[in-house]
Order: sequence, then structure tokens, then C-alpha cells
Amino acid sequence: MDITILIINWNSGFYLEKLLGSIGELAGRVSGIIVLDNASTDHSAECLSAFPEVVFESMERNMGFAAAVNHGFSRVGSRYVLLLNPDVQFENSVSTVTDLYRTAERFENAAIVTCPLYSVLSEGGENQEDFQVRPYPSLLNTITDLLFIDEILGKLKGKTRKLLGTELEPGLVELNGQPAAALWLVRKSAWDEYGGMDERFYPAWFEDVDFCLGIRELGWKILLTKTGGRMFHKGGSSLVALGFPRFLKLYYRNLLRYWWKHHPFCFPVIFFFTVLGFAARRIICFLNP
Repeated sequence: MDITILIINWNSGFYLEKLLGSIGELAGRVSGIIVLDNASTDHSAECLSAFPEVVFESMERNMGFAAAVNHGFSRVGSRYVLLLNPDVQFENSVSTVTDLYRTAERFENAAIVTCPLYSVLSEGGENQEDFQVRPYPSLLNTITDLLFIDEILGKLKGKTRKLLGTELEPGLVELNGQPAAALWLVRKSAWDEYGGMDERFYPAWFEDVDFCLGIRELGWKILLTKTGGRMFHKGGSSLVALGFPRFLKLYYRNLLRYWWKHHPFCFPVIFFFTVLGFAARRIICFLNP
């Protein structure tokens, strides 16, 4: 398969080792496996000795997710790149990647092909549909998120969000929402046409939203397909590594950057509610350390 696997790692060595173990059968079946490490301090590189087929490159500093991904894409010559977070794990890597690849080959206008994510078995192995596909930011859904209205209604009514997309055939959906970048099979030509991720979204968050919005505006499609093996996703590893207070600051900063870039006329409104939401979150953190 004309695919290079690209993993961006930052202080996730425990998860990285499990991921690399789960993709061992892909060695020799794909164009290559690359791990780019964003100057981790948790000795992530130590696990690489057990995986000689993996090309490992350590950055001198934390470049941020977008810059590391752009650097990784610049190194590959394959037609596809399978972009993975280190906290995912394959149940059957050959079956899953083959299904993603076949779907991408069938639909030449697909820039991204992804598949359903499931929580790790120790946490129930449930479908992460609510996390995985989200609507693009609008004035209404951003404000309701900043003011916790979504969280309150979700607890009162239970989970009601439906997968955002149109079913093309059984097991295949064209997404209207934005899929989490934990697992993307990306067509390199689409990536090159848009110009990669915007590195101003440092160190992470909203660079994936920005990229998906951009390629859709260019006419590319984003697909979600069922595969022969489940994909398990831990989630939140970067948040744990950063600490929640710092995560909040970075997340809200990049939320504002996204709105300034795409909807500058609405920016003052979003800025006001972001300040309220950030203050409320900090108060909650203080009261519940």
C-alpha cells in the first residue's frame, strides 16, 4: 500500500509503545513508518529499540502539532499519509488500513478517510461518536459550549448528538462535520493543494478544524468508513501532559485565533463569551483542584 504512517509524539511514550506494537504487521506492507517526537522529556525514544522498522526523528524543541505534521508530510513521497496520534491502538492493523486504503482509492475526491474510534477496552470499548465528529464552529454552538449549555443539556437529556454526515452506502458516510485528527488517512495531493496545517495554532487545537474546513471549501470530501478491526483511542493524553490550567489557556487562545481567521466580524462577540467561559473554568478548577 502506498501509505506512509506518521505518528506525532509528545510525552506519550507509554501509549506510543502500545501503538507501535499494534502496527507491527504493517511493516513491509506500507511505504514506511515515521515517528516525529516533539522534544519529549518522558524518554519516549526508549521503546523504539524494539521496533527497528520505525524511522524516529526527535525535534530539538516542541514545534507544536501542526508544524511537526507539516515537517512529516514534507519527508514522504507516498500518495497517502496515515496520520496517527500515539494514544490510538489497532485491533487489526492490516484489515483496518487496507479498508481505509481501498475506500480512498475508490473515491478520488476524498481528502481524508477515517474510521470509527472506540474507547479502550478498560474503559468500556464504547463508540466515541460524540467525540470523533463535531460540527464546525458556529456562533451558536461556540457560545453554548463556552457557557457549558451543551454539557448541562447533555447530562439532563443524555447523549443526543447524531453523526454529522450523509450515508453514501452501508458503512460509509460523507462527513459534514470535522473528524478528530487522532486517525486520518490523508491524500497527499489534497494536503499539498491546501498547503498543510496552519502552524499559528500552536502548540495544538483547532489546526485540524481549520484544515478540514479549508479542504472542504476546495471541493474535497471527508469520509468515514467502517473497517474490519476496531480502533481504540485513549484520548486526553496531551491534556494530562500539559495540565488542565495550561490546556485551558492554549485551547481558548486558539479558539480565538480560529474565529479571527475565519469570522473576524463575529470576533468581538466570541471574545466576550470566551473571557466569561475561561473565567468560569478557572473558578471551577480552583474549587475542584
